Amino acid sequence: MVAIFEEPFALTHTTLFYCCHQSLSQLYISNENWSPAIILPRFWNLRRLHMLYHDRENIYPRLLAYSGPVLYKLEILELSFAVESMFDHLTHLLLFCPNLKSLFLQIEGGHYNLDDLSSNRRFFETVENLIIEISKSWVSHCKLDDWVCFMELVRMFPNLKNLGLRNVHNLTEDLIVAALQWSFNLKLLDIKVKTTPSSGNDSFSSGPSIKAENIASCFFWRHRQRITCIVRPYEDDYESVSVQTGTWHIKEGFDFMTHVFPRNFSFSPVFLVDYNPCED
Repeated sequence: MVAIFEEPFALTHTTLFYCCHQSLSQLYISNENWSPAIILPRFWNLRRLHMLYHDRENIYPRLLAYSGPVLYKLEILELSFAVESMFDHLTHLLLFCPNLKSLFLQIEGGHYNLDDLSSNRRFFETVENLIIEISKSWVSHCKLDDWVCFMELVRMFPNLKNLGLRNVHNLTEDLIVAALQWSFNLKLLDIKVKTTPSSGNDSFSSGPSIKAENIASCFFWRHRQRITCIVRPYEDDYESVSVQTGTWHIKEGFDFMTHVFPRNFSFSPVFLVDYNPCED
């Protein structure tokens, strides 16, 4: 049972923030033993949800059992997935999020098959910001075939403006460009590659070579549209100044691109303070 208090509060393991007007607007859950299907019916006014979903036999009900209510106010969804049929679970949940703008997916493990997607393909036109991050524990197992499936997932969001690919390994330029062939609104492609030992002090390797200028040039040649493409090493946020100084938990402004997009999933801000001085 979840207790509701009149003042903002936080629990150390499963973190909840209770907002004004008796309405919970942000939920940050670090306990992998909870299912969204049991959380969401209780908090249908959420604007932001961050949680883990590891589909195991002891977790009930499963996400595919979720039947509502519709989450009309949900704008930011951050999920860490460890499921066998990610596409089915994700598509099912997104059908209840008609106004979602930003989606952060961390892939923890599982086997993914294009058949799962092609049999249940949907398009979600409201999503403008997308991050796909491969967890550190699974990146060495992530093969090109897996990335083929993940980049097919990108096609589900035709109005993307900002796309982040995190901890990339065994991904090719051709696959990236092919997945973005209908992304006419894309402005930013930010790729952080898994680093491996390489000769030279400043060099890094991600398997197949990925060059920002090649992708940007190809995108312009196909669409006559300029995008900002960045390729850089994937770094652990644990070493960042904000984490080391403990300032990463709370950020001012309900802004996904400013506060969530630059971060790794594990160090996404716990709370985004939507402060309006005019209402103070």
